[in-house]
Amino acid sequence: MGSLAVVRDIRSPRSVDTPAAAADYQQDLLAEYVLARSAHGVTDATVRGDLAAVEEFLTWAGCWAWEVTSRHGDRFLAEAQRGKAVKTRQVKAARIAGFYRFLEIRYQGEIHALTRHVVASPIDAVNRPTNGGCACHRRWASWSGSSPAGATGSTRHASGAPPRATTRWPG
Repeated sequence: MGSLAVVRDIRSPRSVDTPAAAADYQQDLLAEYVLARSAHGVTDATVRGDLAAVEEFLTWAGCWAWEVTSRHGDRFLAEAQRGKAVKTRQVKAARIAGFYRFLEIRYQGEIHALTRHVVASPIDAVNRPTNGGCACHRRWASWSGSSPAGATGSTRHASGAPPRATTRWPG
């Protein structure tokens, strides 16, 4: 079996060594994301919302898209989005995760070759907002065998319903 080579778009920058080159590259990645979403048939309003959420997150993080970690996602959702409706946090988290899925699928190799960073979504199964808050306690309790501070320790919802069957944790 042969090895894989990084295929680079002819328009790709040869380096992102200067802030201007890095900013141009990040802007190109955002533009490609918009184009891909539009090609998929997503409405203009949804694409604008996706882009606004991603740009808000990247501005808040204060680093390039390829330098973002799950820690940035944790802090953004816990600090910058504090006090916002659960649905607002869920939608923003999904929009940010969608952009990073795009980067992982389309640009992982190129980004690594240019920056030596491996792109990974800052929104993951641990920090993705859920409906309410009880779900995280149920999942934690069923996964770890213990409860976080303030949780009841029960794997049942306060209403008595069992945890959702789709919840999967390593272990």
